[in-house]
Amino acid sequence: SKDGKVYTWGAGEALGREGNGKSPGLVSALEGKQVESVSCGPTHMLAVTKQGELYAWGSKYEGALGLGSRERTGDYAGDETDLQDDNYYVQTPTLVGTLADVVDAKCGNSFSLALTKDGKL
Repeated sequence: SKDGKVYTWGAGEALGREGNGKSPGLVSALEGKQVESVSCGPTHMLAVTKQGELYAWGSKYEGALGLGSRERTGDYAGDETDLQDDNYYVQTPTLVGTLADVVDAKCGNSFSLALTKDGKL
């Protein structure tokens, strides 16, 4: 929104908010962060703030979030297509602490890209 708030809706475990997804709901973990842009992939999302912070949430598969984990945590007995496993997702937008001064970010299928203000990709 104009005031930097992020809303999500629809089906999926990676909405970053509570509720059934049938109507837009506020991603409360990003309140007060002055979000300037959001990118949505098939199973994960990224948000860039005015302060150059990058937040990621959703599927951890193949390290797409940049949070240092490429795999599910905890006990898991399903296959790669089982998207209902709570250990497969980071439910709350989480700061990607290894990056600073981010000006843009995009989600791919199971990867992400971030551009910093000094032109590093």
